[in-house]
Amino acid sequence: MSDQDAMAQRLYAGTTPDAAAAAPIEAAPHPDQARAERMYPDEPPPEVRTDVPDEIAAMRAADPARRMFGATAFAQDLPDGSLPGIDVVEARQVALDLGVEAVDLRELRTLANAEAEPDVEAWRVESHAMLTQRGFTAADLDGARQLACRDPRVKSYLDATGLGDHPKVVERFVELARRARVNGTLKGKS
Repeated sequence: MSDQDAMAQRLYAGTTPDAAAAAPIEAAPHPDQARAERMYPDEPPPEVRTDVPDEIAAMRAADPARRMFGATAFAQDLPDGSLPGIDVVEARQVALDLGVEAVDLRELRTLANAEAEPDVEAWRVESHAMLTQRGFTAADLDGARQLACRDPRVKSYLDATGLGDHPKVVERFVELARRARVNGTLKGKS
């Protein structure tokens, strides 16, 4: 027996090299795993919505970026509870459907949560003046209506809140409709 073997025998009495090698090595649980599971529990998958129009569902399914990033889009700009009575998670998806930007959502939140009662008639007059001043045509306004009507939930919300007549909303829908036509996501007259 060599000096090394004798030393090993003293240190590891009762074990042979073959027995130690044959013993299964059990992996100790990672010390941070339990903490991570408490901090970030597995969230159940979102409920499948049945009220999404077929055209919108098909558009969402055809967009690979939506499948990858859709769940987290606009979470900071449209936080939970920011639009009373609205499913904000679906509202974020609708925002992606429309092609809005973060600034649009912040503006919508401001308008929707305004304390003053909406003056829809005044908004209509202001919208008409804005359309004329900006040189928008009847076709532009038709495109904005078509975009809003593509998802009946959008039209219903705009009608119920009166925001569909607000000049900022009308102008933005005209711009979004133009962009959607160019991108091929809004069919109809050019």
